Amino acid sequence: MQNMTKNELRATYRSMRLALSPAETKLLDTHILAGLQSIDFSTLSHIHIYLPIAKWNEYDTMPFIRWLRHHYPAIFIVVSVSQFDRGTLQHFVWNLESVVENAWGIPELVVQPDTVAVAPEDIDLVVMPLLVCDRKGNRIGYGKGFYDRFLHECRPAVQKVGISYFAPLLEQIPVDPWDVPLDSLVTPAGTISF
Repeated sequence: MQNMTKNELRATYRSMRLALSPAETKLLDTHILAGLQSIDFSTLSHIHIYLPIAKWNEYDTMPFIRWLRHHYPAIFIVVSVSQFDRGTLQHFVWNLESVVENAWGIPELVVQPDTVAVAPEDIDLVVMPLLVCDRKGNRIGYGKGFYDRFLHECRPAVQKVGISYFAPLLEQIPVDPWDVPLDSLVTPAGTISF
């Protein structure tokens, strides 16, 4: 993996993730859920969580969302709707309203007139998908920059938690000025803080 470009790393780890069997991902997901459950939620009020894209074999966040709702019912779960024309995300409180796949196969909330919008600066913790990261928390996502733009709108103290099936790379990922590193990474092997 040494000296690979971001696009090469993205393609390699996308293929590796898609190659995982349903039985493998089920086992890995169990360990990731345990890692997510070990986060200290006691002082948090708004947690942003992505809705998983099944065709990309992303970690399924739904068991974690159900667990969070049961154990921390006062926490607001925030999900996003993509604005592809601007490359940005809009954020809303999710109260189990309906979800549909958009034109790109991404599950998104169906925004109703009474759906509560959330400002990025009100979010305490962001749980985000990625393909792989390095030992400094620099991550490889899908290359569109949605999360980097979103994270720049959040408070500097927002906790940035990534989820990956793979351990961090030993070599550093190429970094652009707008990239925002993770604070921690949850993997099947455990949680790593940066």
